[in-house]
Amino acid sequence: MTSLWCVACVALGVAAAGCNGMSPTAPSDPVATVSMAQPFPAPVSQTVTGTWFLDAQNFMTLTERDASVTGMEAPFTLSAGPGITATRRGMISGTASGAEVTLTLANTVTITDGSTTTSCSGTDTFSGTVVGSRLIGTYRSGTSAYRCTASPPVPLPAIDGPITFTRQ
Repeated sequence: MTSLWCVACVALGVAAAGCNGMSPTAPSDPVATVSMAQPFPAPVSQTVTGTWFLDAQNFMTLTERDASVTGMEAPFTLSAGPGITATRRGMISGTASGAEVTLTLANTVTITDGSTTTSCSGTDTFSGTVVGSRLIGTYRSGTSAYRCTASPPVPLPAIDGPITFTRQ
């Protein structure tokens, strides 16, 4: 009975001295193991770090460090007519607080018609929220007016309004 009492004391965390000075060894079960299953699917990070797509097109790559966000817009080239191409690229800076994100995109658009090159620079903004693998918010083109080397200024296509980016 004394040994059984000592095993109970040890199991309950009572000091061995309370077991009449005996130090019993607790029974062990060599087969007993504890395993923790990993959650599936793995939780998605709520940071903005990653490559973000607009529909199927790579739009930007962002890195979040503390509350600071930096990145680059993927270069985008389109044909604007026979012999005319437009290339857009940009540097991104911003902030993140929890799931809330604010970005400023400093863009340069270069338009070439074979013999003439026009360059335009300006800023766009984005404010939104990270929701799993989506970045949902509002994009505003030309929050700082685009200035072009050509006169008169070249009309530029604009993104303006609600938008959803997807992290891939």
